[in-house]
Amino acid sequence: MKNSSGTTSKRLLLVSAVGNNKWSGMGKWSYKIAEALENDGNKVTLWFRDDLPTLSMLGRMGKYFTPFGVAWKILKNRNNFDCVIVHEPSASIYTIVRRFMGKRLPPVICMCHNVESHCFRTIATATQKGFAATSLKNKILFHLFNRWLSDCSIWWADRIICLSTVDRRYIVEKLGRKECDVSLMVNGVDQQYFGERVSRKKEGLPTVLFVGGWLDVKGRFVLPKIWKKVSDKLPDARLTIVGSGQPAEVVLGWFAENARPSVTVVTRVDTEAEIQAFYQTHDIFLMPSLTEGSPLSMLEAMANGMAIVGSRAGGIPDVVPQEEASGGILFPSCDTERASQILIELLQNPSKVAELGGCARIRAQESDWRQSARVIIDSLNSLPG
Repeated sequence: MKNSSGTTSKRLLLVSAVGNNKWSGMGKWSYKIAEALENDGNKVTLWFRDDLPTLSMLGRMGKYFTPFGVAWKILKNRNNFDCVIVHEPSASIYTIVRRFMGKRLPPVICMCHNVESHCFRTIATATQKGFAATSLKNKILFHLFNRWLSDCSIWWADRIICLSTVDRRYIVEKLGRKECDVSLMVNGVDQQYFGERVSRKKEGLPTVLFVGGWLDVKGRFVLPKIWKKVSDKLPDARLTIVGSGQPAEVVLGWFAENARPSVTVVTRVDTEAEIQAFYQTHDIFLMPSLTEGSPLSMLEAMANGMAIVGSRAGGIPDVVPQEEASGGILFPSCDTERASQILIELLQNPSKVAELGGCARIRAQESDWRQSARVIIDSLNSLPG
């Protein structure tokens, strides 16, 4: 059977070892990619962490055994799929087994949302600069488990797809894969996020929004330093932190005492409507991450007409490639001085914020899930017969 691309439809397995969540994070990514692939005529089966119940029973240690569980389940169901798409590092054991069994097993595409060995190196460098904290325990666990599981997934997969140019370069230059084997994907954004913006208030400063877990990789050491400089200069500036996963008092404890009254913390949101309401009622989206894949929250904020201020890290420059013409202004990772300067200038210039928001919305319209799925389809078509 031929699909809309004129090629034979495939029976695909997409494995994401995360919770089954349709509206946020990798769970949302999995459903959107699966939908786009099925619209092209393919049949897609999704497996999440809940589909590996034995591993779920192991709690936090389960993640280190996930690659074994994934490999075992694929082996038992190997005749049901033409190709498997597995997130790194969960693909590692299956890729090794396939090297020995060859064509008797379906080929594997390794999906890299944020290459773990590259991410660890980035965090380690940030730790030396005081912008992250890496414990001895985490270092040991990384070298015992994460590093080789991650790198093996990439070394032995038939094809690799990653979400940032810097990860693609790392995979080619540091891990030795051929350029033709590694593809770059920029995520899509749902049309529902292109709704009407809430009328802006005529008085007061533009408002700033941060969306993400209160984690080192998301910039929890960086953000308070940025906001202190902003708050000292503009006491009326307001910041909202959404989806921290930590109680408000814990998050606020990271901020200077005089800056805390200007910060609102929302520990979690439970629906897409809730998060979209924050996009619609704020003006500037701040992403000071140490590294990122292709951030969905940023694309959704752009679709809602928010101006972007982000670090030049991971896949952020791929989402905002021309900076101001793409709706954003980027700063060097961990450069709190430059980041605060950008924010202060924008907060004092609402018309510039509106201009950037308009450009961001246009840029977001260029990103859709069909385009993202096309990268997977091209990788499928390039697999050896």
